[in-house]
Amino acid sequence: MPQNYVRGPAQASAVALQKQIGQFSAQFVNEWRVHVDPTEILNSEHLAALIENGWYLPLSAPESDLCAAAELFQHDPAGANGRMCQLVTNQIDRIERDVVQGFPNRAAILHDAFAAHREQQFNLSVPVFFTQIDGFWHDRCKRSLFHGDIEEIVAAAQGDQVEGGLIERLLEALKNPRWKMKQSEGQRAVGFSELNRHQVLHGEVTDYGAEENSLKAIALLHFSSVILPSPEE
Repeated sequence: MPQNYVRGPAQASAVALQKQIGQFSAQFVNEWRVHVDPTEILNSEHLAALIENGWYLPLSAPESDLCAAAELFQHDPAGANGRMCQLVTNQIDRIERDVVQGFPNRAAILHDAFAAHREQQFNLSVPVFFTQIDGFWHDRCKRSLFHGDIEEIVAAAQGDQVEGGLIERLLEALKNPRWKMKQSEGQRAVGFSELNRHQVLHGEVTDYGAEENSLKAIALLHFSSVILPSPEE
């Protein structure tokens, strides 16, 4: 099981993204901490490295740190996973506040899942986080991120948000067929042992109860809560 990770303060200055994100959820006119050096902004290679290793973006994490973790996967996957675990753990209180604010109808379930995570009851937290990710997409798009035509799913999530910017790239990255968390039985290789939403929720595996897996689910939970279109007035 991965090590336990200690929370720490955010490490970089904040830059508002409101102009880039169009109709972000009204509750989440969030600022994403980014490095002042524009060469370090997440690109498609960074996104691919993260998603292919089971991570999606906790949008509260410093962008420069996400870039560094993505690059580390090239030569030190264990170190990169540890860095991502630390990034999510550092932000976990904020993530809980964000997702509850965005989906107050799910507050009791979300609080219970985060409590289970903090108590290291990862066999309980992982499946609940996955069901709430499903619920977020249902509430905002009437779609499932994990079922159906991914082109239509991404189009529904994008809605009227600004095209051609960071948000579009983040959504487009969900189409990566090497995203192990979403892979179907036919896509999974022989001996597959990564975190996979279908296998967890359909009882096909019993060894998913690790802190790293719970943190991966939390990262996708936060991404989903922030990226989806605002509820209609």
